[in-house]
Amino acid sequence: MNVTRVWHDGRDILDRIIEQDFVQKSGRFLGVGANIGKDWAWPLVCNGWHGVYVEPDPSACSQLVKNCKPFGDRIQIVNCAVSGTGGLQSFFCSLKSNYNSSLNKKWLDKFVMLNHSKDNDDAEHIYPILTNTISFTDLISHIGKDFTCIVIDTEGTDEEIVKSVDWSKFTNCELVCIEHEFMEIKPHLSVISYLHECGFEFTDQDNCHAIYRRIN
Repeated sequence: MNVTRVWHDGRDILDRIIEQDFVQKSGRFLGVGANIGKDWAWPLVCNGWHGVYVEPDPSACSQLVKNCKPFGDRIQIVNCAVSGTGGLQSFFCSLKSNYNSSLNKKWLDKFVMLNHSKDNDDAEHIYPILTNTISFTDLISHIGKDFTCIVIDTEGTDEEIVKSVDWSKFTNCELVCIEHEFMEIKPHLSVISYLHECGFEFTDQDNCHAIYRRIN
């Protein structure tokens, strides 16, 4: 395993790579866990790319719709959660941190604890709801798989989603980015191994993101 770059200078590695390698191209992106948009993909949106944003959080998705309205002819929004299997599941929303939520309560507990450690009632500010989830396989069957860049940022369920599909079938994909914040080393290495088997090499990382590029 050779990691070519490891950056910790405070600037998202994904933002750097998008700016350096993709903004001047044309293509289609997929962002699973879009939050409110205006994220890594926003330079692509503003430079004519087509794309799909997936966001389950009700309040975040409402703002995402407003942000993407000027680009409605090119940007599709899917309002559901993505999991390995799909089905109705518990979904946990933070009432302290706007737009932060997860299917994984342990992940959200840790996030709230680290970002709101001055409070003593963190648990009371995580509110569970039931939400529909769709498997990544079913999602792709609806929106296609002709994506140049795919980012999975699902706050603790990333490994499950990644390993639920055969990435070798994403023949147009040049970059896959997986959030690994709070991910233990064993599942992180498991994702690296799985994606390598599917033709993607682990090339870059920062504190939150792991980047995989197609092996030529």
